[in-house]
Amino acid sequence: DPDVYPESDWLDRLLAANAATGHVIAGALACHGARHVDTAVHFCKFAPFLPGGPERDLDIAPTANLLCSRPALLRVGAFPADEMQGDVIWSWRAREVGETLRFAPAAVVHHHHLESIPAFLRERHRRGIEFAALRAGWLRHGAGRDLLFLLVSALPVRLVRVLALTIGHATRAGALRRLTWTLPLVAAGYEAWLIGESVTYARRLGRRLAGADPAGPAGS
Repeated sequence: DPDVYPESDWLDRLLAANAATGHVIAGALACHGARHVDTAVHFCKFAPFLPGGPERDLDIAPTANLLCSRPALLRVGAFPADEMQGDVIWSWRAREVGETLRFAPAAVVHHHHLESIPAFLRERHRRGIEFAALRAGWLRHGAGRDLLFLLVSALPVRLVRVLALTIGHATRAGALRRLTWTLPLVAAGYEAWLIGESVTYARRLGRRLAGADPAGPAGS
């Protein structure tokens, strides 16, 4: 990505991890910038990919820091250029064709954040709307699953879970103090995302009740 700055040994560490495993390798994302909002944005977006901890498998690989062999890329296919969440789609495709996404926490780039707090919250809300549509389409949600996801997203069930996971990620990375400092804004970012997801599931259920395609004309 154009808004990341690699450490001097970044590429060597990515290559070494790939040579050792043959897997698709995702590196770590550290926060560039010391503003309160920089730290909160980073935790909210990239908590699972903080530097530190052991190498491990991932469900979704951040394409801001990714190494993939040409054969693997040909199996998975190109990155979807018209999607704001192309890393999610590409990761799902990779796992579907049998690729393992492996995290190399020592291969670090520093991610720059430029958002204001209002812009950050708007972006999280919009991404929540988009992600719910992607997931519902990928998993072929029926009405029951749409309703379940609406309930756990609108109620504090998922918010509590994602905050607990973030605390775990921060603890593993030795960044719990920084998280504590920004936790209210991190929680607001997660809540904006979950409200966005709730909007999508409610719209899908409304379309089902009206007898229309739940995906709608724009897939939301």
